[in-house]
Amino acid sequence: MKLKPKIEEKRWDVKIESELIKRWAKEKIYKFDLKTKKKIFSIDTPPPYPKSV
Repeated sequence: MKLKPKIEEKRWDVKIESELIKRWAKEKIYKFDLKTKKKIFSIDTPPPYPKSV
């Protein structure tokens, strides 16, 4: 089974980003509950390093 991406666009667009923010708020995708009994994990991605060409 091949998964199909939900976002078809290949380039960043402020319109797409604003639609995603509204969707995340509606679906409470990033809602954080401080009273949770579950373990909380965090992934920290360091910034990219400049590369001389």
